[in-house]
Amino acid sequence: MNRKEIPVARSRHMRRWNPTVGLLVALVAPACGGPGGPVTVPSRYEGPLAETADAAKGETVYQRYCESCHPGGQEDVGPALAGRHVPPGKVRWFVREGGDTMPAFPASKVSDEDLEHLAAYVGSL
Repeated sequence: MNRKEIPVARSRHMRRWNPTVGLLVALVAPACGGPGGPVTVPSRYEGPLAETADAAKGETVYQRYCESCHPGGQEDVGPALAGRHVPPGKVRWFVREGGDTMPAFPASKVSDEDLEHLAAYVGSL
C-alpha cells in the first residue's frame, strides 16, 4: 500500500528545529539549578563531610533510596549524578528538601549519619 504525503500547511510561526538552539539550551540549562548547576545551598546544609563519612556505606544507602531514579548514577527519572562531583551540601539539601520530582527524605527515613555516607558516595560517582 503506497502512502502519500499529506501536505501540511505551515504558518510563518512554524519553523524547523535549529540545532544551534539545541546546543545553546544544553549548555545553559545546567545553570538553572539542577544537581550539577549553580544554586545557593542554604547554610544549614553547607560544610565538609563528617570525618566518619564512608562512601562504601553510602553506596548501600544509594542502592536503597536512589538507585531506582538514578540507576548507576545515570539519568532516568532523576538527573545523572555520575561525574558531576555534587558537593556534600547540595546532596544534603536535595535529600532533605526534595525538588521537582524528587521526594524529600527526612531524618526518620535517612538518618543524618547515613546522609553523610550518601553524600560521600554521590561525590565519588
